[in-house]
Amino acid sequence: MTRSTTFALAILLLSTPTAWADQILNGSFESGAFVEDVGLPGATVLFPGSTVITGWTVFNSDLAWIDNSYSPTVFASDGVKLLDLTGSDTLPYGGVAQLIATTSGQSYILGFDLGGNLIYGSSAELLASAGSTSSSFTFTPADNVQEWKHFELQFTATSSSTLVSLLGTGNGGNYIGLDNVSVNSVSATPEPTSIVLAALGVLGLGFFAWRKKYRRA
Repeated sequence: MTRSTTFALAILLLSTPTAWADQILNGSFESGAFVEDVGLPGATVLFPGSTVITGWTVFNSDLAWIDNSYSPTVFASDGVKLLDLTGSDTLPYGGVAQLIATTSGQSYILGFDLGGNLIYGSSAELLASAGSTSSSFTFTPADNVQEWKHFELQFTATSSSTLVSLLGTGNGGNYIGLDNVSVNSVSATPEPTSIVLAALGVLGLGFFAWRKKYRRA
């Protein structure tokens, strides 16, 4: 491969969408000082101010941090641990928050899995917030089995750090599942014509290099 072709390929790669790193730490709640409560095998109840889940702070009310051994009817959507934001099963419900690094003016997508199970109540409801942007999300499972649905909230950062929070709301009954939280930058997708032109440039430089090589032979 000639230098010209290599350079053109590099330009093409730079023009394609960029894969951005997740800004959330421990989005699936797998890490932290998990210690089962007495009488609650596979679960521990956490109260406002708790930071035992790596990267997260519990706020508003108590919640349950559980793993897949807790109940055959409740399981994580990612990994083996999840949160039940209803905690002691009565309002107000609990939430978790994390301060993440952001770039002012950059758009991001907060993604998360909201879990429901009709055995433990009705719809699962949650308020997701990122800085000054917030929205409510509701998921109604179809049957008496664990179900998950992925939701997203887009926001634009206004400073070098943004507080992200997810709070159980509404009449979730005895269970509002939360798992697989992420925050990723919204990458700029190039116009299709730009990609085509870049590709044609690579082909053209390659053909030019081929002609130059064999004209010397």
